[in-house]
Formats: sequence, C-alpha cells, structure tokens
Amino acid sequence: MHLEKYYIDVVRPDGSGCIGYAARLGGLAATIAATLEWTADPGQACTQHRTLRGRRPAAVAAGLTWECAALEIAGRWTTAEPAHAQRVLWSDARGAVRWQVLAPRARVEARLHGRPFSGWGYAEKLTVDIAPWHLPIDALRWGRFVAPTHSVVWIDWAHATPHRWVWHNGLACEAPVIAPTGVSWREGRLDFGVPRTLRTGRLAATVFARWPGLQRLLPPRLLALDESKWCVSGILTLADHSVASGRVIHEHVRLR
Repeated sequence: MHLEKYYIDVVRPDGSGCIGYAARLGGLAATIAATLEWTADPGQACTQHRTLRGRRPAAVAAGLTWECAALEIAGRWTTAEPAHAQRVLWSDARGAVRWQVLAPRARVEARLHGRPFSGWGYAEKLTVDIAPWHLPIDALRWGRFVAPTHSVVWIDWAHATPHRWVWHNGLACEAPVIAPTGVSWREGRLDFGVPRTLRTGRLAATVFARWPGLQRLLPPRLLALDESKWCVSGILTLADHSVASGRVIHEHVRLR
C-alpha cells in the first residue's frame, strides 16, 4: 500500500471554512480530491464535493497553491512560518509513515465556487507505505491551531505504547498531554471552545459514500475506519501569561 495525501484548510474570521484533500492511492492513476465546507451557521449542515479528476497542491515561494477546477477551488497559502522538516513518525521493514507540515500558519486567499474566500489556514503532506491496520495504533488524535502569531500542531497515537507529539511555532514541546478538550505541554496550554462537528462516521459512509465503484477497489479495513472531525475556537495561554485566540480543527480516528 502506498498513499500520498495532501491536507489543506482555511477558516474565515466568521468561523466558516473549507478543508481540502488530494490523494494518490496505490496504483490508481487518478488523483482523488475532495472538499468539506461549512458556513458560519452551526445549525447548517456541512457540504462535501468529490472528484477523481483532482490535482495536487504545488509548491511556490513562501507557500503553496491549489487549483482544482472540478471542485471549483483555487487559492494560495502564503505561510507566515517556515515549513517543518519532514519527519518519519514510524518505520519498519514493511514501510514508513512520513509527515511534513508545509504551511503551519498561512494567510489564505482563495476563490471557492467563484466567490472570494480568505482567512488563516494550514497545509501538510502525509506519505504512508504501510497499511494503517499494520501500524501500532488503536486510535489517532490529530489537530492544528492557527492564530495570526502562533501555530500548534499535535498527533497522538493511542496504543499500549503510545506516541505523542506537539509542536508550537515549529518547535517540539516537552511533556505533551492531548485530550478531547485541549492540549497542554510544559510551556503552554491550548483550550478548546464549544465543538462543531464537521463530519463523523465510517469512511465508507462519509468520504467514499458516492463512489461505490471505487469502494470495490479499496481495502475493506480502510473503508471501515471511523473518524470524527471538529472545528472549534481555541485559546492559547503560554507560560509568560500571553494569550492568543484562533481556530482549531481536530479529529479522532478509530482504527480498531
């Protein structure tokens, strides 16, 4: 199994936002791309758009661009913070998990369905050469916080031998604690506001629901992965008592 996946997002000041995905899986010639969009009204359902005629983001000076005509999105992510070095989160004889934050804190100018869409955003790239169910993970928590002057990114692999990582403004944090309501480390704390659920359920019923033909080509255990994704406000408090507010997107994925 080989997966190359780009994740890219933007949240506007009013709380509306868009998440984009572009992925190549195994020997498939197509680039699978999708967007998950939501308005500022928490009572309004999110919308999803999908295509097998996607394009992957392209690196440019100080950030990246993403244009996908089939999804009616085009924009530029100009990072205000250097990209992270690529990290190998896991490896053994069967393969590896390589992860890189491409734009940890980016100013975004985009057009979505023909309308201007701007705010603060984030982008990363994940390359996986091993089936997820072979990894020492029972569940995964991932998230990102973006404010005009700060970024926080975290990963939590729940297992008998857990792995936890937190980075603040690109620097690894000591003694990280990752919970459903926030993230803390030795020099700071990030508290989540009231969650808004963006998507929840098995991938077969959410991401791949409208692609029954593609589902027949994908491993059943991949389709069975269960995820919940949220967007919330976040308050970052540091050891020097400085405070910053921004937006959090985080998720919980159950592999077993």
